[in-house]
Amino acid sequence: MHFADASGTRHAVRTVVPQDAFKHAPVAYYDPERPDDPARLRVVVPAQPLMAAVRTEREAAVRRLLPLPDDDLVSTPPRTPRTASRPAASERAGADPSVVDALERLRDLHTTGALTDDEYAAAKSRLLAPPA
Repeated sequence: MHFADASGTRHAVRTVVPQDAFKHAPVAYYDPERPDDPARLRVVVPAQPLMAAVRTEREAAVRRLLPLPDDDLVSTPPRTPRTASRPAASERAGADPSVVDALERLRDLHTTGALTDDEYAAAKSRLLAPPA
């Protein structure tokens, strides 16, 4: 990782860089006392701001996935048909079909980028939590 510190001095430090850093501008957090120490350097990619349309679509996807009792959103997303060669995950696992289907929808939303890693983990833990 090559970066310039606050005084303009350039540094080259061997460290792990997230793969997204090659698509978007990364930010390097370093110790000003020891900027060449790889143990004290962190490279992160800031989250990209959401456009209004993407934000609305993402919120609607989450509302469809995790509906609240008084939610006014009534439309449901179209489901893609399954092929005959691949049985549904609920049939393979012998688990509750509604939970497995919800997990599949979560995975699809996460894969398409509608859910962040944190949102995906939180929703998944709510689904898998034992009933109170």
